[in-house]
Amino acid sequence: MKKQKKEQSEKEIIPEKVAEFFMATKKSQEKNLAFSWGKDDSFEQSIKIYLDGKESKVCLTGIFAGSDLMKKKLHLEIVAASPKTQAEILLKGVLEDQAELNIAVRLSILKKSIDAKVDLQAKFLLLSESARVLITPSLEIAESNILAASHAVAIGSLDMDMIFYMASRGISIEKAKELLKKSFLSVG
Repeated sequence: MKKQKKEQSEKEIIPEKVAEFFMATKKSQEKNLAFSWGKDDSFEQSIKIYLDGKESKVCLTGIFAGSDLMKKKLHLEIVAASPKTQAEILLKGVLEDQAELNIAVRLSILKKSIDAKVDLQAKFLLLSESARVLITPSLEIAESNILAASHAVAIGSLDMDMIFYMASRGISIEKAKELLKKSFLSVG
């Protein structure tokens, strides 16, 4: 039996101002998708990815920055509909002032999606008492023979010990905070 070569793609950017984005994968296709939300505006976006091709894979990275009175909502749905499909989702964000972010993520593994794998990692920094992030992950698994289905969420604030350490090395407190925010948002 001839093994099919994986079809890889460059990182594709999902436009910020698109209200709805839908994508379906083909057999053995790999997609690297990214999106980022800036500090301005308030809006709602829906992203749905349907892993329809056997052995297809999607890696989705979302970066969020929010300040002032920004209010944004994201509805993210990933559906593993074929055998040996994989989804890796990484969401990272920094919110300050009175910014609010509401994220609903649904990861579904349909019946007959044998050896499927879905993973969500979400990490957020809140830089003020008024900043808010609400993330609601859900897993819907209809197939018993899967590799993995997981989600993890971490929400915290800047490490003041690290800021004071950097200040003791001659870096201003504001510059230290900015460096730590950029470091947190970087994606390997």
